[in-house]
Amino acid sequence: MSPIERVRARAAARELLGVGKFADAVAIRTAWRRAAFKAHPDRNDGEGTSFAQAKAAYELLITDAGFVADSNAIAEPVAPAETPQSEPSTPAKPKVVTRLLPLTPEAIDACNAVLLAERAAPTPGTGAAVAPAEHVPLAVAVHGRSLTYTFATPLVSGLNRVALPTAVLQDMTMATFEIVTFRSPTSGAGDVLAPDNIRSRQFPGARSVRLRFRAP
Repeated sequence: MSPIERVRARAAARELLGVGKFADAVAIRTAWRRAAFKAHPDRNDGEGTSFAQAKAAYELLITDAGFVADSNAIAEPVAPAETPQSEPSTPAKPKVVTRLLPLTPEAIDACNAVLLAERAAPTPGTGAAVAPAEHVPLAVAVHGRSLTYTFATPLVSGLNRVALPTAVLQDMTMATFEIVTFRSPTSGAGDVLAPDNIRSRQFPGARSVRLRFRAP
């Protein structure tokens, strides 16, 4: 069938079914049902020519309308596809950065003043035949809630006394200072870990407190 013949055939089919030029699939099917009911052979003493013509007109128009599926089928609404949800990922823990806080000259002077006051009123019960070795830190390293005080002086076998800024986690001005006295079995470089009772009482908020002494 040539294009001209097809145009003419569609026009004839529309006229036969009684639909307009821009009829959609629903209108075409409704017209076909009406025509089929009237022209069915069972209603016309077995005469099937009109029925066959109506069917041919319907098939031509419905194909052009793009209605090629079963016309009796009713499409169920399709819910929008859900966007795949990725598994909740565990947030990466932030990297803990170590901050090194050098003591200011004012803080060092304050530590020395605290040691001087302690020297004037020695702690009873130390049983020290000689004065304890005194130490003032140069800096404090803060790693999370762990504190490490570094000293330029070495440990001394026997009593050692240090003056420390203790409120590092609460007050960056280091305005609070305490004395810690302990006995070391050795001398030289080494680390001393503050006992829990001293840490909890004198270093609020700290998880651990370490004193790091250098070799002479």
